[in-house]
Amino acid sequence: MQSAKRILVVLCRILLGVVFTFSGFVKSVDPQGFAYKIQDYFTAFGLASLHPTAYVLAVLLVSLEFYVGLLLLFGELQKFATVMVTLFMIVFTPLTLYLAIANPVSDCGCFGDAIKLTNWQTFWKNVPLLLASIFLLLELRSTTSTNKPACFKCKIMRNALFPVLLALFAFFPAFWATVDLPMIDFRPYRIGANLLKGMAIPEGAPQDEFRTEFVYEKDGVEKKFSEFDYPWDDSTWHYVSSENILVQKGYEPPIHDFALETMTGENKIQDLLASDSVLRLLVVTPFLETLTDDDISQLNALQSQCEASRMQLFHGTAASQDLQEDLYKRGLKTALYTTNERTLKTIVRAATGVVLIRNAVVLNKWRLHATPDAGYFNEALASQPDAALMGSGGTSIVGGMAIVLLLIAIAKILTLRRKDTVSAS
Repeated sequence: MQSAKRILVVLCRILLGVVFTFSGFVKSVDPQGFAYKIQDYFTAFGLASLHPTAYVLAVLLVSLEFYVGLLLLFGELQKFATVMVTLFMIVFTPLTLYLAIANPVSDCGCFGDAIKLTNWQTFWKNVPLLLASIFLLLELRSTTSTNKPACFKCKIMRNALFPVLLALFAFFPAFWATVDLPMIDFRPYRIGANLLKGMAIPEGAPQDEFRTEFVYEKDGVEKKFSEFDYPWDDSTWHYVSSENILVQKGYEPPIHDFALETMTGENKIQDLLASDSVLRLLVVTPFLETLTDDDISQLNALQSQCEASRMQLFHGTAASQDLQEDLYKRGLKTALYTTNERTLKTIVRAATGVVLIRNAVVLNKWRLHATPDAGYFNEALASQPDAALMGSGGTSIVGGMAIVLLLIAIAKILTLRRKDTVSAS
């Protein structure tokens, strides 16, 4: 009986550790995306005034979630990890139940952009996790730990070194995304993505299904009818109105709200995604008021270099036409196009970002101040093949993190063996 219970404890710890580690990691590589989701929650619950706190809260939540998952997998700070994982589940399970019933936000964002779940799927996913966390907490309260380090070095390793290393490791992805771009991009605008394919609707894909509801009036009383039973042949009923109601959502392509509109309403998206050998830069600035004079100077230098190198530059923003005109008065030379705010925030996680595109394929991305000097975008660059221009994103950073985690795991194993050896002697 005790052996079966111990096995169940280990399985629960591994289950919670894997889920929290994965969930925390995929969100911590893109804390800005999770911050946007938190802002959606604030708006849905009438707390829009808290929007400025969303990013800090996102970094803290995702880093803590990632850290708790790692602690569970490595068996460190078990009391702290168990209490925290239980608190997480006690708070978020009822919350996801409310979201499933009321649906104020369509996607909970629990796995970031890596995996999309409906609110009901999220709730049913949380139920076994909640039960597992409560079971671990009860077992923790009924068990007196005798697993104490047998030597001073082991005590330092067990009580301080590993928890600190894991904390630094858990915080690093969010830190990197704050100073640079996300090391892993799960969005449809990632490096290597073909934007035209992302906008295409496959042949035979499900279409939106609607039902029509009619309102007719008779003797001063209005009544609703369906398209099958409305009184079309009864002259005593008088038509008032009709409404098409969405019954089932059809297929929606990953990129479905991407446009570049001029001040006259002309859409230039096909110019950006043209199938030819021309290199194009898409500058993304959701809010023009964030641009400084140095930013404007750098953008003007890029514009001049593109013109000299026969490249094209498009500058997308969600700002009003008045703000666009104000930027022109401040000396901005790039051609501004109006784009959906959420789309711009999805393309690049930066106040101002630069995207290199050819043949509708994203070749590279930078934050504005990490963009190569304007001289980099010359005629010689345009003659290079796509493979030579393709950025690696954060592949090397992710590989480095995997190596660091492996080294921590090896050190953990060696420490446990050292402990066993000292105990045996």
